[in-house]
Amino acid sequence: MTSSRGRRLTLLAMCIAQGMILLDVTIVNIALPSIQRELHASSGELEWVISAYALSLAALIPLSGSLGDRFGRKRFFAAGMVVFALGSVACALSASALELIAARALQGVGGAIMSALALSILSETYSGKARAGAIGIWATVAGLGFGLGPVVGGVLLGVFGWSSIFWVNVPFALAGIALTVTVVPESRNPDTRPVDVPGVLTSAAGLLALAFGLIELASNSWTSAPVAASVAAGLVLLASFVWWEHRAPVPMIPPAVVKLRSFTTSCGVYLLSYASLTGVYFYLTLLYQDVDGWTARIRATRQPQTRAGRSSGQACTTRRPR
Repeated sequence: MTSSRGRRLTLLAMCIAQGMILLDVTIVNIALPSIQRELHASSGELEWVISAYALSLAALIPLSGSLGDRFGRKRFFAAGMVVFALGSVACALSASALELIAARALQGVGGAIMSALALSILSETYSGKARAGAIGIWATVAGLGFGLGPVVGGVLLGVFGWSSIFWVNVPFALAGIALTVTVVPESRNPDTRPVDVPGVLTSAAGLLALAFGLIELASNSWTSAPVAASVAAGLVLLASFVWWEHRAPVPMIPPAVVKLRSFTTSCGVYLLSYASLTGVYFYLTLLYQDVDGWTARIRATRQPQTRAGRSSGQACTTRRPR
C-alpha cells in the first residue's frame, strides 16, 4: 500500500468516526416520540436520552486527548470506536428508558475518545497544505452528519422501528475499526501535559448536576428540593472548577488560551448556537409528531399540475391517523 493511499484511508477512517458522532447528535431527535411510546418514557427521560450522550461526550474529550497523546492515539481511537459500536448495539437492544440512557452515555464515551484524537491523527498524517485540505474534508463530513441526522432518521423510521437509528452505526463502525487497525499510523506525544484530574472531575460533575436540575425543572418548580439542590450543586462545582483552573499547576485549560478574546468569543457563540439548535430540534419533533399528529415517515407525493403541465414530487411527512 502506498503512503498516499494510506493517508487517504486514514482520512476516510477519521471521517467515518466524526460523521457518526455528529449524526447521533441529531438523528435521535426524530425518533423520540416512537421511543416515548414503546419504552413508556417520561419527558424527563427523553431529555436524558439526548443529554446523556452530550454530557459524556463533552466531559471526557480533554481526558481522552491526554491519554491518547501519552499512550498511543491509534490504540485509543480504535478503542473509542469499539466502545461507540457497543454503545450503539446496547441502545438498539434497550428495553427501558433507563437502559437507553445508560447506553447513550456509553456512546458518548466512545465519541469523546474519537473526537479528541481525530485531529491529532490527521495532523500527524498530513503536513502543509495537504493537512489543511484533509481537515477541511473532515469538517465537511462532520457537518453533513449533523445536518443529515433528521433526514436519515426519517427514512429509517419509515421502514423500520426506532432501534434502526442505532443499528445504522454498526456497519460504519466496523469499517472504521478495520481501517484504523490496518492503515492508521500509531503516534504519541510522551511529553504531553499531565492530566488535570481535579479539573476533569469538577467540570464533569458540575455539568451533570446542572443538567439534572434543569431537566427536573420540567416537572418541578425552582423551589423544589431536587431542582434547587442540583442547580446549586452544579453552580458551586463549576465555580470550583474555575477557581481550581486559576491555581492548578497544569490546568486543563491553559490561562493563555482563556485570555484570547477570539477563543472565548467563539466558544460563547458556539455554546449559544448549539444550545438553541438542539433545543429547537428536541421540542419541534415532539410538537410535530405528538401534538400535530405528523409521522417521521418520508415519501414522495404527486403534486397538482402546474401551468406548464408538469407535476412535481415532494418529500414530505404524513399525518398519523388519530
